Amino acid sequence: MYQKSLKSKLFLAVIFIFYILIFGCSKKNVGSETKAIQDKPLFDFQSQLLEIAFETAGSIPVNPYIKDRSKAQELVVLTCLELDQPQRASLYIEKIEDWRKGVCYAELADYYVKHNFPKEAERYLELAQNVAEQDHRQTWRNNRITAKIARVKRNLGKSQQMENPAEDMAQEQINQTAEVNEVTKTGLSFEEQVKALEELIRTGNFEVAKNLLFVYAQLYDRYYGNLEKRSLIEENIKNSYVKVPVFIQVDLLVVLAESALRHSDKSQTIAFINEAQQLIESQQLTLEYRTPMMAKLIKLHFRADDIEKAWVDLQEELDLFNSQKYLLTDITRAKALRPIAELYQFMGDTQGSLSIYKQVIEEGVQNPNTRPRAEDLSATCCSMAFYAVEPDAQLWIRIKQIIGELGHPW
Repeated sequence: MYQKSLKSKLFLAVIFIFYILIFGCSKKNVGSETKAIQDKPLFDFQSQLLEIAFETAGSIPVNPYIKDRSKAQELVVLTCLELDQPQRASLYIEKIEDWRKGVCYAELADYYVKHNFPKEAERYLELAQNVAEQDHRQTWRNNRITAKIARVKRNLGKSQQMENPAEDMAQEQINQTAEVNEVTKTGLSFEEQVKALEELIRTGNFEVAKNLLFVYAQLYDRYYGNLEKRSLIEENIKNSYVKVPVFIQVDLLVVLAESALRHSDKSQTIAFINEAQQLIESQQLTLEYRTPMMAKLIKLHFRADDIEKAWVDLQEELDLFNSQKYLLTDITRAKALRPIAELYQFMGDTQGSLSIYKQVIEEGVQNPNTRPRAEDLSATCCSMAFYAVEPDAQLWIRIKQIIGELGHPW
């Protein structure tokens, strides 16, 4: 009797352990799958701002403004990904009605690659591929999706070969960009890498030349500890970047400055910032183009502990906007002012940021047509959500009022 009872207890114990192993592992797997699509917590006001941004973008009529509508929706999706909201982004992407849906699916796949969820990445790559195979009337649109898919697949360690390569310049650019990336492999010596890059820039088109310069910037960071090599790379970059527009030149100097900052070389950081600022000052740029570039430099000044200079430059840019905004068309004023509001928050002045955002909102409603007003409101809500600037009661009322006034004429 006792022996039989003991056997029964042992049998139950084995069953219990088996249950724990099976269902415990299953629960763990479910948890990891859930984690792959779980959004990080946001403040309620950030969620509200994102909802308003997407709903406002979606209020723009598909016909004939689908390009503007989808572009505004894409900005909301990208903001969601920057705020670690992949699930929200996925829901928004489903409502995009043109080729940008494919680009956004590829961006979401890229997000999952970066966060080490390859299965989720593959799922969204498949959705992106489905969009890429549709007829979007102009081949470059399909190629935009295909190019992004190719980059994500490379990150996943998959083949770089496309099943149906496009027979036009866009596909050629994809292949040449892949070639540019190949030369940075650590198996090549420094001299071999520089030679390969120089050959590509002589034979490549604009897109390749641009990519090449940013690859050079990567090498600059890699060899930062070697003054001779670093100086050669810097010289090659500056000899070549006259072939690209000023905003790319500034972006390259920003990348070099960030590299110097990562290596705790603040004097070199400031030198690159000053060089970029002189480049901007030498151009006759409207505030629409000037202010976003200056904002990048001011942010770098602040990060490099050149705080007094950062505040002086920020005030100068605000004064410049207020004195010259009437030289801008009304549809570009909010875009020009928004980076200043973002900088105030980045530099720790939330009240100052909120004050500027209120001005941004008002600058965005000057155009009599609804479409640019909707685009500006959506973009400003994205900005406030990303920088975590909470509207006060007055601004919430104003935002809702603007939404209520959206309508014809678009």
